[in-house]
Amino acid sequence: MVSSNSSIRNQPTSLDYGLGMLFIILAAGFSFINLAGPSIWVDEGYTWLFSQVSWDTLLESARIDGVNPPLYYVGIKLITSFIQSDETGLRLLSSLANLAGVAGALILGYRVGGRSGMVVSGWFWAFHPMTLWYARDARPYALAAAFAIFLLLAFLHRENQPRSARWVAVTLLLMSMGLVTHYFFFLLVAGLTTYRVYQLREKPDLFREWALMLLGALIPLGIWIYWYMQQAQPSLGIGWIPTPLLQDLWRTPWNLISGYGGVFSIPSLLFGFTGILLIFFAIRKPNFKSLEMFAAVFGLLIPIGAVWVISQRRPVYVDRYFIVLLPFLILLLSRGAERMQQSLKIRLHGRQAAIVPALLMFSLLGIGVWSAAQIQTDTKFASEDWRGLVAQYDAFANPGDKVWLMEPEVQLPLSYYGLDNLELIDSENPPACETGCWWILRQPYTMTHAFTQSVADPKRPWLPEIASACQQTRRWDSPSGIGLWQVTCEP
Repeated sequence: MVSSNSSIRNQPTSLDYGLGMLFIILAAGFSFINLAGPSIWVDEGYTWLFSQVSWDTLLESARIDGVNPPLYYVGIKLITSFIQSDETGLRLLSSLANLAGVAGALILGYRVGGRSGMVVSGWFWAFHPMTLWYARDARPYALAAAFAIFLLLAFLHRENQPRSARWVAVTLLLMSMGLVTHYFFFLLVAGLTTYRVYQLREKPDLFREWALMLLGALIPLGIWIYWYMQQAQPSLGIGWIPTPLLQDLWRTPWNLISGYGGVFSIPSLLFGFTGILLIFFAIRKPNFKSLEMFAAVFGLLIPIGAVWVISQRRPVYVDRYFIVLLPFLILLLSRGAERMQQSLKIRLHGRQAAIVPALLMFSLLGIGVWSAAQIQTDTKFASEDWRGLVAQYDAFANPGDKVWLMEPEVQLPLSYYGLDNLELIDSENPPACETGCWWILRQPYTMTHAFTQSVADPKRPWLPEIASACQQTRRWDSPSGIGLWQVTCEP
């Protein structure tokens, strides 16, 4: 029987509220500081495009794009109706959603592991590179993760409390909104549903009410998918995703725990090892009916394994899509923190009982802040610098210069930064420019475990060859994975 022990927890004290506010403030700092600094990248360009269309064409535009369900774009359109659709305006919804996610993590952590569980949960969500990256990204991931943690809270609440009309309404609303925010939200719902099936003999009433709510929550998503599939050529835009390898089955959990983002770094290593240590304390005495095994098996192993198997035929396996599973990690970390505290309490006496927990707390904060700071400083988390590329083009290009785009979709960030009405060369391959032209280059899509385009991958040769009769007269390359070349060829 899964139990969050919420019924036997003491009410939070003023210290608990103070610690919770500390993590929310720190998360807000890392989310909002220099929020407009990074240039928008290609995917954010789509978000900007949807913010510019009229309300009556918004759903049709999202339908044509097809990559995500429409709720996030409705939220962006609503926000940018009141504030400017600059980088800050476009990313504001994600930043606010991330703060809600921190609050949800704190509540869940306290219900599962008391004060120690709350501290670890707030630490994890506030400082995790993945949650912070998507808190600063105008895409639906932070919003989907926030819906996920509150849905899990509602799910666990029902384990120990009688059903109420308010609980049904809140659960149904959270499930419905999550499903029309990101398609992978279905993984969270499927994990919870699988567990209800596992409980069927013991608690048939819980299974029946969950099944009915699930059917109701699937109605908006079903309507959307049906309408989407009525197009002549529906496309989800996922043809770039590679087939996952066997080693991805351990790299993905490591990425979800550490947020290493595809490239090794010391702070992510320390962050990940801290998480693994806490998970070890959570599962070292396994009980299949316990809360921690529910999280590990039904929340993480089964969903990730199922997507991996499906992706052997139709690849959809990308780590950032699994962000909706982070609440299950919160369960494991919270339970592990509580058990670690109990173990220390038995072993420590006298001054040690006060000094060691304080040192652990400061170490935890240090590792978290160091890990979170990577988002602002590390190249692997840099956003594509289209603002810088446009500045270079404006400085050196002449009116009427021809331009070849390595990918047509880069017109979105170029347009955002004012580079419109280009005289484009229609060619899939690098052209030979007799009178000279500009090439705008972008690396191919990044590896499965990266958060952003800038991560270097030696298996991604992306620099096109210049014809022997041509020469490069000017070159600007950004470490974020884009480039601007001026090429001149002999007549």
